[in-house]
Amino acid sequence: MMNNKPSKAKYGAALSMLGGLAAFVAVILAFEGTETSIRYVVVNMLLMVLFFAVGGALMAGGPGSWGTVTAISAVTVSVAVLVTLYGSVDVWIGLFLILIGVFVVLIVACPTTGRWIKSDRN
Repeated sequence: MMNNKPSKAKYGAALSMLGGLAAFVAVILAFEGTETSIRYVVVNMLLMVLFFAVGGALMAGGPGSWGTVTAISAVTVSVAVLVTLYGSVDVWIGLFLILIGVFVVLIVACPTTGRWIKSDRN
């Protein structure tokens, strides 16, 4: 069986996983052991889960349609922007996450990636 997964989708999945790991680092950095740090930890966890969800959707046999994956990746970028503006992450980590998210949105919105997502991804 031949795998027709475009290389862009492979890079998108890898970038999403990298974004998830960077968001995990942001979760660790936000945790101070106080009640006030919980809100920072929670929004960083949300961002981490979104990055991992997009990465999983770009894997072979991943769930969702092309529109769903595009919407989730766009929501991921918007959450990264909001988390950075909220001050939950360091500005440089936030800019890194936003940059990764924008690249993932561009990769997901590519017609070849969309064709692969619409087809049988096994």
